[in-house]
Amino acid sequence: MSVGFLFTSDISDCETFLYTLKDLARQSGYTYTRGDDWARVNFCRMGELEFSFEPEEDNPEGDLILTAECVTSLAGAGFHAAAIDFTDLVVRETGIQIDMDDETEYYEHRNFQRLRQEHFYPWLTTLVDLCRQEGENSALSNFCVCWDLDQYVPEDIPGTVVTPFGRYHIAQLVDQVQNEGIEVFAREFFIWNEREQNGRFFLNTAMSILWEDCCFMPSDRSERDRTANQTFLSYLERAASMDVSLPMPKAEYELVCRLDGRTPMDLTAFPDYLSDYPIGYRRRPVVHRLGNTDITIPGHFLRDEEDSDIVWYDDAQGGWHSLRASAFRISEGEAEFSERLFQGLPEDPTEFKAGDGRGKAAFAGKLCDDEDDSVYYQSIAQIICARQVTLLTASYEQPEDKGWAMELFLGIRSFRKVEI
Repeated sequence: MSVGFLFTSDISDCETFLYTLKDLARQSGYTYTRGDDWARVNFCRMGELEFSFEPEEDNPEGDLILTAECVTSLAGAGFHAAAIDFTDLVVRETGIQIDMDDETEYYEHRNFQRLRQEHFYPWLTTLVDLCRQEGENSALSNFCVCWDLDQYVPEDIPGTVVTPFGRYHIAQLVDQVQNEGIEVFAREFFIWNEREQNGRFFLNTAMSILWEDCCFMPSDRSERDRTANQTFLSYLERAASMDVSLPMPKAEYELVCRLDGRTPMDLTAFPDYLSDYPIGYRRRPVVHRLGNTDITIPGHFLRDEEDSDIVWYDDAQGGWHSLRASAFRISEGEAEFSERLFQGLPEDPTEFKAGDGRGKAAFAGKLCDDEDDSVYYQSIAQIICARQVTLLTASYEQPEDKGWAMELFLGIRSFRKVEI
């Protein structure tokens, strides 16, 4: 269930085409990235036009087949129109002939109001109706729409729906749409709902960053924190400079300003931004999925990958914490505990239920860092479920945080059947 368009073309000189594409993206104020057999133009948050290239099947030494795909339903009708405008520019400047498949037919009629009324508002109406149906399911858990499932999943709150643009109480959302119409909700939901990038475009972009990316930690902690904080502030202040009628998340804005060491704007004249729930998924615990196992992590933890391991850490200057996790599957049968893992430890392991699986965890003792001789502590755990074995190591600076590690392990859930 999505809205978008696709076009194809024959390309005789790929490098020249890509050079022109990059230049056109830069001139238009968009971001260009390239891989070996693909290129991408980013227009806005959740708004990309992706190009891929492959040889013709019956003539591998001849022209390349260009395929350009664009899913526009998340970003909105304004993005769809902008991507079509950019396509026009590419066609005009490169001279390629394209075969366009625009399911909205906007490429032919260029009527923006029709585009919005016939495609994007009905798409959003269907999405709200899906929320209504799911909200009637008493067994509903962690219901997410338009969410990138490769990243974390926010904390589960019954009766709510998670989106990249905020958490909504389902019953209240359904009532709002029934009473006010879909247009009111569309202005809040779509990042680019109008033909131009107006103040609401910048506000909605800022709010998506605040909900999804911000850890509400000082910018000095990491480059990721600095980028999230400063990008949010930049978009919000741009919105404020364009439209004084826009609602503003004043408390969150002032907090992020403090975290970034920035003097805040005076937002007294603006209405307050109202939300059903506290703004910012990462202010609360979030769930990361590793195979068939869900691991609940403090939302402000950073995430890195080291070889085949995933490492989450708070990077605190004092009293730091980290968790390292890896998983593998056995070829047949049911996974079993490795008793050798817990031999020689200062304490006996504790066994516990982990959803459909079983877990075993133990305090591993005090260790010394080889680089700076600092002392830290570790606890380890093993989770088994079906054919998967998950290994976890929690490290922490203070010995009293042994309880933190055990609480984290006890919150892990594994599932024999994982819904994808």
